[in-house]
Amino acid sequence: MTKNNRKCIVCGKVYPYCPTCSDYSKMPPWHTLFCEDNCRKIFNITSDFLAEAISATEAKTKFDECNLQDKLAFNDNVTKAIETVYREDSKKSSPVAPAIEKPDIKKSDVEDIITEDFSAHKSRKFKK
Repeated sequence: MTKNNRKCIVCGKVYPYCPTCSDYSKMPPWHTLFCEDNCRKIFNITSDFLAEAISATEAKTKFDECNLQDKLAFNDNVTKAIETVYREDSKKSSPVAPAIEKPDIKKSDVEDIITEDFSAHKSRKFKK
C-alpha cells in the first residue's frame, strides 16, 4: 500500500499517487499535481484568468461549476484569484461599474505554486 506522498497544489490535501507504480497506471497523469478533478479545473481556470485568456465573467461561470466550499483551504494565490474574479464580475454587473482593478496576483504566482510543488518532490525516488 502506497502512503500519502503527494500534496495537492490547490487545496493542500495529502493523497497517495505514484506515477510509476502499476497500482496507479489507470489514473490520469494530472494526479501528480492535483488530488481530484475539481482542483485541476480550479487551477486551469485560475491560470487562464491570470494569463488573461478568459475574462472575469467567463472565469466566474466556470468557477460556478466547481466546488469552492473549501476555498479557505486553497493555496493563497488561488484564493486571491477566485476573490478577484467574483469582485470584478460583481462590479461589471452593477448599474454603474467603476474602473476594474487589475488582479493582485501576477502570472508568476501560479508558476510559483508549481515550482514549490515540484521542488518538494524533485529529490524523491519512486519505487517501481
